[in-house]
Amino acid sequence: MSVLLKAGAMAGRADAALNIEDVFSTYVHTGTGVAKDIVTGIDLSTEGGMIWSKWRSGAIGTGSNYIFDTERGTDKRIQTDSTAAESTQSGLITAFNTDGHSLGSHSNVNYSGEDYVNWTFRKAPRFFDVVTYTGNGVSSSTARTARIPHSLGVTPGFVIIKRTDTTSEWIAAHHANGTTGKTLYLNLTNASVGDIAWSTYFDDTDFSINWSPEANFNVLNATYVAYIYAHDPLGPSGDGSDGLIACGSYVGNDSTGTHDGQIINLGWEPQYILIKESSDGGRAWEIVDTIRGIPTGGNASRLFPNIGNAESQSVIDAEVDSTGFVAKGYNINQDGRTYIYMAIRRGPMAVPESASEVFAIDTANATNPDYVSNFVTDMAIENDTDGFNHSINSRLTQGKYLRTNTADSEFTDANQAAYDFMNGFGQNFGSNDSTRLSYMFRRAPGFFDVVAYTGDGSTQNVTHNLGVTPEMIWVKRRSGTGSWMVYINAVPSINLSLNIVDFFSSSKRISTASDSTFTVVNSTEANSSGETYIAYLFATVPGVSKVGSFTTTGSDLNVDCGFTNGARFILLKKTSATQDWIVFDTERGIVAGNDPYLALNTTAAEVSNYDAIDPLSSGFTLVGSFWGSGSNYIFLAIA
Repeated sequence: MSVLLKAGAMAGRADAALNIEDVFSTYVHTGTGVAKDIVTGIDLSTEGGMIWSKWRSGAIGTGSNYIFDTERGTDKRIQTDSTAAESTQSGLITAFNTDGHSLGSHSNVNYSGEDYVNWTFRKAPRFFDVVTYTGNGVSSSTARTARIPHSLGVTPGFVIIKRTDTTSEWIAAHHANGTTGKTLYLNLTNASVGDIAWSTYFDDTDFSINWSPEANFNVLNATYVAYIYAHDPLGPSGDGSDGLIACGSYVGNDSTGTHDGQIINLGWEPQYILIKESSDGGRAWEIVDTIRGIPTGGNASRLFPNIGNAESQSVIDAEVDSTGFVAKGYNINQDGRTYIYMAIRRGPMAVPESASEVFAIDTANATNPDYVSNFVTDMAIENDTDGFNHSINSRLTQGKYLRTNTADSEFTDANQAAYDFMNGFGQNFGSNDSTRLSYMFRRAPGFFDVVAYTGDGSTQNVTHNLGVTPEMIWVKRRSGTGSWMVYINAVPSINLSLNIVDFFSSSKRISTASDSTFTVVNSTEANSSGETYIAYLFATVPGVSKVGSFTTTGSDLNVDCGFTNGARFILLKKTSATQDWIVFDTERGIVAGNDPYLALNTTAAEVSNYDAIDPLSSGFTLVGSFWGSGSNYIFLAIA
């Protein structure tokens, strides 16, 4: 007996590598009560997929987890925290677009002033599929009598099924859930029950729904939707360089509530993690993501598929690193308990083609975010041209910031270092202020990376995801005082210090770097045992950024960076003698005349009465009368 099947076509081959930014998005927004477009860059109109929308702020009550997909159509909603059947409501998702989706004005997805998150999953081989089917009523514990095709090209790792024509539980099956596979319920906190024999009923072309603990996979003439996630951490290459999604399990090791953590190695850094305790009941499903916040050493922003509660930030229970994540505390790491997870890789995975994709300069705004970049921002340097401290903060450590001009430990300011935006950082500054200026960076292969790590008091190889050998590395101790250490591959014999004019000519703190690691030695500044650190890594991308060096000649010197429209940002440091870390930018002026500059290692106001830099289409020109002759410099320039 056959099963009636409806499944849209899926583009691409199972052996083709994908970039995660083309198939997955976390998008946060504030409701307006007016129809609007959500631009994620993901083609749902052509490729198909699913949107999971959740009300975050809860200011006017709880808000359900609503799921919409291209197989059932716009405005067809089902709730993961409810057994209710599918319902049709206008003003929800009104269109699936080639670059995202459109929202109506309904309060479930767009209430004015309320905060929401939309997770988008595009159909793609080795990643995700959506299938609808009609049950045939056949049930058997031994035979595969009802087979549902999917287009993953690999065996699923996680499958969620919901009956849509009437009330029912959400069936959640995970390949790592026990030796034979057991059922969880997405709308409940229950432990695993029953047996679905994963190894028998799931493969790289289809899955069977003929047997379940309550025979609710396949009721005669009932309608269902299935959301099918791959388990493919290694990707088509087999080495993890193009793996997008992992579905696994671990056993908790926290018996004291000290948040020591269980390390889960994925081979890449995740941006989204769904976790459920499977061995015992009572624990909610939990979703964390790096857009809403998984700060290292801070409280992750949690949402719960099985309840409509607002976002919670009450505990430190997850952190991400360059190769996976760390589960901490009783919520997701209780000693001896088993947990299942689904993790999705951080992006972007594509090398930037334009500097505007990954770098921006803005002055302070009166509305949130304080500084607008027009991309997801991962690090920012905030300055005041009237003279003040230079603050640097990052998405990985949001809510905390450091100062480039001091050796001070980390400071806390949830507003100044807020990264809960799609287009910038900072909130509640409350005024336009042209003297407050920010340089904003996005992590991207070949261009820039951020790594948070803990010192081991020895010699440590710290893993990064830059994808190339970093040409400049900044390291700062977070948990205590210690000077900034700067490694420059153009001058490998020294380590500079970002907060002082001098440099270290021996006893280097950062010694070497490769396309996957950099090495730090036992020192207060870079690798003291148990202390926490942050590292910022920079490299050259043709036409986008340039890390380099030059020697002044006393005459005007053209520095060719390979750009076409000149440099917007230039950071310079003399390595042959003491001198400030000097920054020029086009927001304040790189012109054929006097050029304002700031010094990142001081609190001094900008200097604006010298002609030091002139514009050059391929990079920048040094005015010889300002720089003198015979001095060695290193620089970072961004187009």
